[in-house]
Amino acid sequence: MQHVFPYLIPTIVIHFFMDLGRVTILVAQLGIFSIFVTQQFVQTGPLLSSMGPPFGFLENTGYNWATMLNGIKKEMHNAPWLVLVPVIAIMYITFMFNLIGEGAKKYFLRRDGHM
Repeated sequence: MQHVFPYLIPTIVIHFFMDLGRVTILVAQLGIFSIFVTQQFVQTGPLLSSMGPPFGFLENTGYNWATMLNGIKKEMHNAPWLVLVPVIAIMYITFMFNLIGEGAKKYFLRRDGHM
């Protein structure tokens, strides 16, 4: 353990922050297509029926930037500037995670004497 982890921790930290930015973009893309991370099945028909499977729908139970993007799709023709708030927030957080990852990379390279 003492021979592997000291060399592995910098790579894990760098990739963690870089991947957080990628996951933020992925969640935003899924939100545009109404695929949310927090969903719950809401049943509208009988549970056991001889007519077939129960009826229901998936309902989003969270409120985040991806949900805002999906809700704004209906209002874009009337107020196209509404989409800027969640897009700028997603862009900002992705940019910040990438900056933290790059900063960690430079820190670990300088600390280990590679620069």
